[in-house]
Amino acid sequence: MADFGHDVVGVDIDEGKVAKLAAGIPSFHEPGLEPLLRKGVDGGSLAFTTDKSQIADARVHFIAVGTPQRGGSYAADMSYVWSAVDDIIANATVPADGPIVVVGKSTVPVGTAQAVADRLADAGVDAVVVWNPEFLREGYAVHDTQRPDRVVYGLPDDRERGEIGRVAVDEVYAPII
Repeated sequence: MADFGHDVVGVDIDEGKVAKLAAGIPSFHEPGLEPLLRKGVDGGSLAFTTDKSQIADARVHFIAVGTPQRGGSYAADMSYVWSAVDDIIANATVPADGPIVVVGKSTVPVGTAQAVADRLADAGVDAVVVWNPEFLREGYAVHDTQRPDRVVYGLPDDRERGEIGRVAVDEVYAPII
């Protein structure tokens, strides 16, 4: 996203991972990631932190967390998704001119987008929830992100709110669509 011209703040609870990322060092190998990471960090468009309050002024919030299989079950462990939603509830500031947009990237069960929207609404956060699944291949994630063969997102049924979500995500992805 930083390479697309956006100012990006990545938030994680792992201080070691955040320190490495802030130094421009990826925590895993992916061809092309390290120079891209260094470019964003060195250029000031990409920052990493454990301070969740740093998301306060963002208009678009991406939830990109793991959903591993729950032990002893075929179900996904949704605890990281709910933790991220709760962090948005606790820290995001909704601007006077409209809702924030929350974009889910994680692989989740059917109905999760609505459950996220309901949780945000129940907490009094004016948010439009959009789901934008990733189509990334290991070893090609940078390429697949920068030159996707498709960008798919699911929007709310409410036409007006769906349009707010579509416009926001279109703006985020403008360089590639």
